[in-house]
Formats: sequence, structure tokens, C-alpha cells
Amino acid sequence: MLGNQLCVLLFSQAAIISALRCYQCPGNGGECQVSADPGKEITCPTVHSLIQESVKTNFDYRWRELPVQKSKNELIGLMTNIFNDSLPQKFFAESLVAKANLIDSNTTSLAMLQMIMDMLEEMTDKEATNVCLYHTKIGGDEKPDYIRRCMYTRPMALSDWAWVSQNLSSQSQGREEDCGEACSKEFCSDDLCNDKGLYRCMVCRGASFLCAENELGISTACPADHTYCIKELSGDSSNRKLSARYCGTKYDSDSVCGHDGEKIGIAVKGEVNCCSNRDVENCNVALPTTRMTGLLPVLLYAFTRIC
Repeated sequence: MLGNQLCVLLFSQAAIISALRCYQCPGNGGECQVSADPGKEITCPTVHSLIQESVKTNFDYRWRELPVQKSKNELIGLMTNIFNDSLPQKFFAESLVAKANLIDSNTTSLAMLQMIMDMLEEMTDKEATNVCLYHTKIGGDEKPDYIRRCMYTRPMALSDWAWVSQNLSSQSQGREEDCGEACSKEFCSDDLCNDKGLYRCMVCRGASFLCAENELGISTACPADHTYCIKELSGDSSNRKLSARYCGTKYDSDSVCGHDGEKIGIAVKGEVNCCSNRDVENCNVALPTTRMTGLLPVLLYAFTRIC
């Protein structure tokens, strides 16, 4: 029971760490169907969480090997050996000294494991939690392959941190890896940054992509076959302008705007606009004309005050 409570405590604390979000395609290893396929927005596991389970398993084994009555030196030795057997001391020496000062012969397994996990967190917090990957290469069929995914997703041993930390240090700065002719690997550490080759529209988060009043939506990578940005304006019984913004297919564009998707039309439900996100990204961002008219005096007043 105590072990289960400890796991809940440790993993709930790990969840507090801000995790990176990347685009990840559904194919093997994050392979995309086409270059403009964003896949899904995925929350990446932190490298800390990928190492954590192996450290706990190692601790459990070493704790059982100790006598029932444990001395302070034996407990410090346990903590030291967990890290010392896996990594050079430069990664943990300072943290080890600080934690060793907190240990006495009465320190419980719960407290020991928490201190070890704190050491792991202090060590891994010095680097990015993960990185996003965008990878292009020529596949076995001689056609281009496109890959988007979180870089690190598999469980790791503590010893892996030696090389992973080096990679994270350079990859989080946007390093490009030379992987041969007609091949490139690009890394980044901002949310949804592996977006090369994608096309965007403004998308509102309400039901049926309805925007809240004065909302423009969020710039969103569209599915590969959604080549249009669509904006709809309508009025309700109070004559208040409502708007919807979303990515759309050619069929959606024809249905809403007619066969000439680039042309602004007036439908029964109000004003509609369809534009190609291949030509201009986020092209459905324009504010309603009435709102722009209302803003004009304010903008002119602000300009005269500045000048």
C-alpha cells in the first residue's frame, strides 16, 4: 500500500512539470501521409518521466539488499551508488552532498526515494523536457518520407542521461542534423514548432467553430486536404454579428462560398469568405467590416496622440 501511495505522489509531482507539445503523425515512427499532414497535437513525455521508473526499480532492489537496521553510511551509500554506477559525478555531486546532509539512520524508504527523485529532477531540469522532430528523407520506394513526432518517447535507464542531456542541449537550440543526401532532421523545443510544410487557418474553439464575441480564433495547422480557410459572418435576433472560422476542404469551400472559393459572397446566413491557405496563411483572420469601422476613430485618435 505504501509503495502505491508513493508512486501516486511521485508521478503526480512529475505531471506538474510543463510538458512540450509537438505535431505527431500516426504512421510508424511518426511518419506522415503527405508533407502537409500535421498529424495530431501530442503532449510529449518528459525525459524525467522516461527515466523515473528505472530509478525506482533500482532503488527498490538496493533497499531490499540492506539490513533491517540501516546505518546513515549505508543509506548514503545506497543513494551514491544509484547515481555513481550510471553517471559521472559532474551530473549529481552537488545535489548528492545536499541530500546526504538530510539523511540519518532513521530515514525511511519513502523519504529516501523522494530525495533520489528530487536529485533526478534537479539534474534533468537543466535541459529541455523533450524536443520536437521534423525529419524528411527518401524512403525505400524512392519517394519522400515526412516524419513529425516527439523525439524521446521510450523508457530510459539513468545511464542514458549522459548522452540524452548532450543531445537535448544542442537540439533544443534548433540544431539540424546531417543525415545524408536528400535527408534532414530538424529539432526544436517550443510548443508545436515542428510545423515546417504545414498550412494554417484561424480556427475558433466553440461548437461548430463558432467564435466568442471579438474573438479571432487561434492559428491552427490544417489537415492536408483542408486547403481553404473559411470565415462565416451572421446575425442573430439582436442583430449582433456572430462569426465562425475554420479550415475547410474544397467541398466545404464550394458548399459555403460557391464554386469560386476565392470570391466573397452573401449567403442566406450572412457574409462568407473562402480563401486558399496555400496562398496566404490565416487568410480568414479579417475582422468584420462593422467592427473595423468602429475601431477606425479609436485608431486615428491614438495616432494623433502619438504624433
